[in-house]
Amino acid sequence: MAQEGKEQDVVQQYSLVVSTINNNDLRISCNNDEAIKSFQDWYTKLTNGDGKVKDGKAKYTKAIILDSARKEKFFGEYDWDQIVIDYMFTQGFTLAGDGNSIKISSGDYARQQTKLIFLSPKPGNASINKPPAYTMQ
Repeated sequence: MAQEGKEQDVVQQYSLVVSTINNNDLRISCNNDEAIKSFQDWYTKLTNGDGKVKDGKAKYTKAIILDSARKEKFFGEYDWDQIVIDYMFTQGFTLAGDGNSIKISSGDYARQQTKLIFLSPKPGNASINKPPAYTMQ
């Protein structure tokens, strides 16, 4: 038990959310700076620097937008979720749910938005898996 008046560096478990946004983008949100930076670095390396990353402009969390990530020249419309899930597993994250967390927007350009919710590794559990060998073609 911590003594009063003394701060402890406690690493807490956190969530990371990957959601579809706009026509072909992915939005990554999380309160952990290191997780956001790691995801951004992985995406930039995987796309050979061609994948643009924009600020997600979040009020209460940190967020980035992977511009056009679901286009065929990057992850693709149908493969993006598997690529992201495999990467997150190699980082020790756990997928919470089945990806059916959806929001259907209304209007003339209605679209279904998918969310993948991941839970970080529990403190002290480091990932030892190698990243998947995805390459851009």
